[in-house]
Amino acid sequence: MTANLLALVVIFFHLSYYAVFPNDMGIMLSTLFMFFLLSTKNSVRLLLSIRRNKYSYMALALVTILILFIPHTLPTAYTFAAILECASFFPATGLEDLYQNNFDEEDLDRKFVNAYFS
Repeated sequence: MTANLLALVVIFFHLSYYAVFPNDMGIMLSTLFMFFLLSTKNSVRLLLSIRRNKYSYMALALVTILILFIPHTLPTAYTFAAILECASFFPATGLEDLYQNNFDEEDLDRKFVNAYFS
């Protein structure tokens, strides 16, 4: 669901940005990322790889901040920022299985939070 919401947010931003700035050519690079995010399988793979590797997360955050200072790259920066946001809140694999297997235990909340951020 997170990957699908990411694609919807990016598509909505592209439509809004194009409605306000129809002659801006900076949206073309971000459109490539938008089409990549339409595939749920690729989106999940991307979000998990960013979530698991702190260096790629920090590098993408740095690139996002740096390209904000380049003219006509606001859509690309927004797309990267949305990817970072979704990667931050993307659950770890096996989280649903942990919840189902430990449903009746007393310290389920602690295990759930630890598994979410693992």
